[in-house]
Amino acid sequence: RFSETASKTSYSVGGVMEYMNEDGQKRTTEINGLSVQPIGSVDISTVGVDENTPIGGSGITNITLENEGPNDLQNANLKLTSNSNALLFESGSPTTSFSVGEWDSGDSKEFNLRTVFSDDSTKSDYSISGTVNYDNEDDISNSVETDSLSIKPLDRQKVEASVKSSDLREGEE
Repeated sequence: RFSETASKTSYSVGGVMEYMNEDGQKRTTEINGLSVQPIGSVDISTVGVDENTPIGGSGITNITLENEGPNDLQNANLKLTSNSNALLFESGSPTTSFSVGEWDSGDSKEFNLRTVFSDDSTKSDYSISGTVNYDNEDDISNSVETDSLSIKPLDRQKVEASVKSSDLREGEE
């Protein structure tokens, strides 16, 4: 069994196998060089990102995440953190949080973020770190990182106005 904090890398293990041969004699064999890798019990994946915020403006960005792990989550909370000062949330904060509550295995959740891109942002991907804090089925508190998230701003909004012709003269109303 792996601990909840084990990373998803390969671990080399060994051991001793005991068995009975054809003659009923007990035998042992040493086993070396086995490679094992933990399967994450919680896997939060990005299903979709709908970007609606222009450079130098604000808007709503919809992010859909799915609990692809085999376990249901209780008392789940999502914390998102912008990794750039060019992308902020709500009232100019680099972080925003959502109370999710119960999040069953296989369920998707949509999160509507008020996002703001600075005037000096560019039309490129801005990464966001996501962390889900939750209680497992044994009421033990845990956390898991979401897979990578990024938001790309829309083109800067342009407003153009022109007057073709007018009968209005200077000083007239």
